[in-house]
Amino acid sequence: MPRFPLEEVSSGSGDGGLWVTLGFISDLEHNDVLHIVGGDADAARDHDDKRLYLERFDQSYSCQHGGESVLVRRASIEVQLSEEAREELEFDDRSVLFDVPQDLDGYDDALTIFGEMSRAGSPVRVEP
Repeated sequence: MPRFPLEEVSSGSGDGGLWVTLGFISDLEHNDVLHIVGGDADAARDHDDKRLYLERFDQSYSCQHGGESVLVRRASIEVQLSEEAREELEFDDRSVLFDVPQDLDGYDDALTIFGEMSRAGSPVRVEP
């Protein structure tokens, strides 16, 4: 499973739903990111497929419904990709692990957004 230390994280909500952006360094891109987008409660009622939209540093590296699940812990985030997402986002494996440094700016806000995604029915689980 590929493993990356997070360099930065940001999160929020808007017309496109709830989102968290994970910033990391990879062989593909020095300033790489993984955008994870899930629906809010209103969007969740309108769609049967709750999988997550994923995008890296460019829309050419994206996959609608590519995130099968996200497991969020205080020290890590594990993203399970569909096979299509693994190919489109050019990861080496369907599981990707991000290590969260202690006291990473913005991580508490990201935990809140991940929790909202989970409550809206997205395949996100937040563990204490």
